Amino acid sequence: VMTRQTDKTLSFAQRAAIANAQPNAVFLTLNVGSTGQVGTAYAYYYDFSRETDISPPSVAGGMLSWGLAQRPWQRYSKRLAQLLQVEFSARLVASPELPAPAEAYRLRSINEPAVAIELENVNASSASTLTALAQPLATSISHAIQAFRTVYQAEVR
Repeated sequence: VMTRQTDKTLSFAQRAAIANAQPNAVFLTLNVGSTGQVGTAYAYYYDFSRETDISPPSVAGGMLSWGLAQRPWQRYSKRLAQLLQVEFSARLVASPELPAPAEAYRLRSINEPAVAIELENVNASSASTLTALAQPLATSISHAIQAFRTVYQAEVR
């Protein structure tokens, strides 16, 4: 399910609502960056341990705060990011082997494994340069999700 199929921008809350309505899903947000080496891909996961406010989750009527929905999934999100990054490093030049934590708000409210993917660089010399990255990126994502599903289903289901 794509949360955005046109140029119309949805809020993070709207995207999270669409994603959270999908049972047994993983959430990937794809972005094209503007700074790194062309053909490099990065996987980011939300890491709550990096936050300075470590107060317990605010609970109202037994409900977890919207901004903390990712907390129970952070271990799985990190594992998915690790699998993605291994695949990226095998197929996309200069991609690192390890993912990075990021305080990306768009991941906080996702109630399932969630990873942000950034492909570099929108400033490529031509559109065909970016288009050529589509297949290795798609293959990497597909392989990582297949591997993740095996681990995830064994542990959670």
